[in-house]
Amino acid sequence: MHSLPLFLCILCGVFFLQSYADINPGSIGLQFFGNEYAYTQKIASFPKTDFSLTLRIQAKSGSILSYGVLENARFDSSHFSLLEAGSLVINRGQGQTWSTGVNFADSQWHALGLTWKMSTGQMILYKDGVVVGTNTIGKGSSMSINGFLVLGQQQNCAVGCFTSQKGLVGIIADVTIWDTVLSLNQIEYLSTNAPSGDELNLISFWPLFENKGLFGEDKSIGSNSLYIGGPTTSGDVGLKELASSVSLHKFDAVILPPQNDLPTGDFTIEFWIKTSTVDDNIILSYFMSSGGSSPFVIRNPGALTIIRNNDKIVTDVSLATGAWNHAAITWSQQTGRLRVYKNGALSYPPAWLPQADYDLMPTLNFGGVIPARPDRVVLGNSVICAVGSCIVHGSGLDALVQEFRFWNSVRTQKEVQETKDHIFSPDSIPSSLVLYWKLDDSPDSITVSDITGKGNDGTKTIPMWVNTIIAPPFPKLSDLNQQIINMRSQMSNIYDYIREALEPTMVIPRNETAFTVPNQGKCDRRYKYLCTLQTQSGNAAAASVAAAAAAA
Repeated sequence: MHSLPLFLCILCGVFFLQSYADINPGSIGLQFFGNEYAYTQKIASFPKTDFSLTLRIQAKSGSILSYGVLENARFDSSHFSLLEAGSLVINRGQGQTWSTGVNFADSQWHALGLTWKMSTGQMILYKDGVVVGTNTIGKGSSMSINGFLVLGQQQNCAVGCFTSQKGLVGIIADVTIWDTVLSLNQIEYLSTNAPSGDELNLISFWPLFENKGLFGEDKSIGSNSLYIGGPTTSGDVGLKELASSVSLHKFDAVILPPQNDLPTGDFTIEFWIKTSTVDDNIILSYFMSSGGSSPFVIRNPGALTIIRNNDKIVTDVSLATGAWNHAAITWSQQTGRLRVYKNGALSYPPAWLPQADYDLMPTLNFGGVIPARPDRVVLGNSVICAVGSCIVHGSGLDALVQEFRFWNSVRTQKEVQETKDHIFSPDSIPSSLVLYWKLDDSPDSITVSDITGKGNDGTKTIPMWVNTIIAPPFPKLSDLNQQIINMRSQMSNIYDYIREALEPTMVIPRNETAFTVPNQGKCDRRYKYLCTLQTQSGNAAAASVAAAAAAA
């Protein structure tokens, strides 16, 4: 009988090597810079009672994720969330908050694991496979399905109304959600390995290793795709010569920290826009850290409004027609007079207005100047800081935009009409054109190129796919390991014969230590390497070897 256990232990060692299969090398993730987010549509299969979550994170600050539910016309933003990565705060329903004090924001890679059991309210927090905290929270209060999951932000309405200056600065990869309470051994396994995707109780698994594109694929059977938030690319264009436009969705922006001076006096700003929203949303804004102000703002597509410090002019020009419109806004520093052209026609002041009446209309910052180099110029939103995460959510633009141009001259109506449908090439840029975004950049690029060559490139507020090294890395198969896996089919008949000869409970004596591993029930093929382990004594990892062999 001594040879049989010895053979089984050798066989267990063989299948232990297979557990290091190169399912996901873990070398790619999704990076957030404070203003970005990724989200799901409603998750119908979200766990109601028992729940587990794992992910890998390398962070400096900010919110990790939030799951919110719309119930009875009210959005529960604290249904479940992981906030404040530097001193993790966990919400599990209204008034149910656990300030763990655990730091995941030291710029190092960590594996975060969390389990929760509804019947007892027991929540266990893991860091790098080790228990770092337990608490009782949300006992008897089930979670709801059909909620929205957001990575990188704390949402206060469905996929939006993000809390300013709380966005994640860091990288996330290998996010899993389970509708069961994973064991210590399973959490420990997932701290250095990825599931294959078809495990029992696995609701969603986003490796985030696409390295391109606009969504992260759910590798589980749940098929809950994770969409990349931020400005996207649309094939709907105002100028047919362009292949695409940029689509802004209220919570997005293109942010420019100017590298070269913008106009301080006379200017013309023009752009193509398509929107049907008449809300008072921001089209363009400046931010200056001195005074924390927005010294220049263009807003409200339903009644175009221009603000310069304390001066405001409401033109009543509507660009919110649901169709593409071209807008050109001119301002003369000498007179303070503002003009707005819509599709080449003078719309403000009205063309029929006598000059004498026009002279009596309000001026915009008469004789003043506009900052040459504000801390930030923002298309589609506003910010309240010079760097980092601080978009003022709630006033963002919902529109398609293309061909944004900034001139240092007051262009005439004739000039506007002659060039509004013209696309300039890099070698034909007029000297008075100081900023030119076509906004037809690749959907995989976070950069909006300044065609003038003056270096005023913008940045889309979208997460960026990155190549990195996750520590601890997933081990990769060597040639020897691959050969061992190829031997499985040859060994299976022999091993099945041995298993049938054993009792329902298989005891493997080794080094005077006994391990009990079930060969039926939970430890079946659906669990692959995540079998529930039962050890009488000794090393749990050795039991994992036998469990892997039994499941194979």
